[in-house]
Amino acid sequence: MIAALLHEIATPAFAIAAVAIAASGLVKGFAGFGVAMVGGPVLAVLYSPVEAIATILALELVTAAQLVPRAAARAEWPIVAPLVLASWLTVPIGSYFLVAFDPLIVRRAIAATAFLFALVMLAGARYRGRQSLPISLGIGVGSGVITGATGMGNPLLILYVLVGSAPAERLRANIVMLSFLMVSAAAVSLLVNAELAAAALVRAAALVPVVAIATMIGARLFGRVSDTLFRRFALAAIVATALTALIV
Repeated sequence: MIAALLHEIATPAFAIAAVAIAASGLVKGFAGFGVAMVGGPVLAVLYSPVEAIATILALELVTAAQLVPRAAARAEWPIVAPLVLASWLTVPIGSYFLVAFDPLIVRRAIAATAFLFALVMLAGARYRGRQSLPISLGIGVGSGVITGATGMGNPLLILYVLVGSAPAERLRANIVMLSFLMVSAAAVSLLVNAELAAAALVRAAALVPVVAIATMIGARLFGRVSDTLFRRFALAAIVATALTALIV
């Protein structure tokens, strides 16, 4: 195990991955999401899609352990629960697509949609409707497929959460819990399909200190900003991540 870790750390690809994961950890700690959305596209270029997603899922669970205890008490469960329960039904479908097909086209389609939505919201446009149960169930079903198939997180789901009028702390808690519960389902699905390769787990173990420290720093920064700045940062992170996914 130690020899495999040292070999992984010595590779040029790992250095690039560490920088990307450090950036994603900062975003995760601050905004409640980011490891998959920011780090996923980079790792997908450096490694095979399945290995990259398996690594990302493992790191998402590590960062969740840092943020979930506090977020669980502050999340709006009437919003979170329908989204999560509906997504659990379709995560295995997305995981099947990941294993059976090249996820590049799907990832880019999602990225393009998220990029446009985030730009519109940054420009000041907002969805004025209610976060109703039927809409939440529909988005949850689609989100499960997206999370299982791409592993890059679900920017559209986050955009849906951000239209709420709750304070930034509750919005962030909602995002943290959604990310944790959906990623857990995706990890279980890959495990059942025997796609959590040893190489991906070794890589994740080598990156754990990087993502853990970066997430802690990002979490400390969160308490020092206004609700407006939080929303703008979260949207800007989606724009940047979606653009990266489109390019790579």
